[in-house]
Amino acid sequence: MCVCCGESPKKNITSPKNNIASQKNYIDFESSEKLFNKISKTTNLFKNKKETQIDYEGDTQSLSDSIILVKKRIGTKYNINLYTYLYTPPTYAAFHSEYLKINNLKISIDSLLYKEHNNVIEKHPYFYFRTVSYLHFGKNDYILIELQNRNFNMNGDITSYLLIKMHKSTLISTWLFYNGYHDEKVFADFDNDGELDYLDWGTRKNEISLYSLKKDSLIKNKEKFIFVVPSKEFIEFEETFHDSNDWYFIVDKSKSNWFFKF
Repeated sequence: MCVCCGESPKKNITSPKNNIASQKNYIDFESSEKLFNKISKTTNLFKNKKETQIDYEGDTQSLSDSIILVKKRIGTKYNINLYTYLYTPPTYAAFHSEYLKINNLKISIDSLLYKEHNNVIEKHPYFYFRTVSYLHFGKNDYILIELQNRNFNMNGDITSYLLIKMHKSTLISTWLFYNGYHDEKVFADFDNDGELDYLDWGTRKNEISLYSLKKDSLIKNKEKFIFVVPSKEFIEFEETFHDSNDWYFIVDKSKSNWFFKF
């Protein structure tokens, strides 16, 4: 199983030449925000968003003199705690001891990484668990945790999500969505089938995809997708600096099939 982190895998990227407006197959939305507003639902399903909190009181585990795991409360609705490093550990090997506890069930962060929905993580990211919010959907509760990279040698602007499905006090499943769009409205019922969906749109990705949670499995919708290309300026920036954390927002209509026509 391929397990990329920090950047999306490099691809041979192309952009419409000359004047984009004259290319009938392309629509330039001018910004990722404008394209996202076009394709996303208007309502954010997840509510009661709060910052995570570190608990220093008698629940730290010292691994060495310089490395300390601290307990971080993930909201208050469920008994979910993260045992994480207060500071960036000196080696990647130290990352492997981080874990979540959900109602006394211990889940290593490593195990979440290797279950990432696109199997694109090659290098272990050091996540900062930023916020937590909640959704009651159907008969189940969903807990959404927003993550950001904080490795000193990786771009911290990449947003990821950890989605936890609960039924009453029982953990049903967890999903990690690495390199996503920075808006929780990526989670919605896009196809109106009564199932929760995820809009997969990461930085430097040419395809916007749709995944659905069906019977506790994550299924990619192979019939709905949007193909996007970078602008000439994006290509020049990437070729010059060998890095970019932007979302492409020029839609290629000839390679896209969405719920409406562009």
